[in-house]
Amino acid sequence: MQLDANAYRILISCFVLWAKYYCAELLFRVFQNLYRMKKTPSLTGSYYFQGYQGTFIVGCPDSDKNYKYLLFHAAGRWLSGRLDYAQVPSGERVPLTFRRGYVWTQGPHAETINLERIEKLQEKADPERNQN
Repeated sequence: MQLDANAYRILISCFVLWAKYYCAELLFRVFQNLYRMKKTPSLTGSYYFQGYQGTFIVGCPDSDKNYKYLLFHAAGRWLSGRLDYAQVPSGERVPLTFRRGYVWTQGPHAETINLERIEKLQEKADPERNQN
């Protein structure tokens, strides 16, 4: 399984934006309220993120054909730095594997405060939400 280049841009940009404005780590369940993961029809095992309410992170290129030459492989149980993986609350875990056809459903994954934070960030001007 691999994510396309824009998926990485979106993921990293969301984490940076959240940390910049809220001095907190963006939780996976909060990210799930912004984007859903979809299979790329033309590439087996490739996925991308599609926004639920339009584009949250802007400025991603329409096409980036050379990204595949820069891929690397990462595997294993990801730790949060503070706990053993088994001790990480299930709502904060990133799935270790994805089965064929894996999708996640939109909220109610996030607490009300985080949903309000998402709304405030969506009001930010495009230059503040640009992936660059």
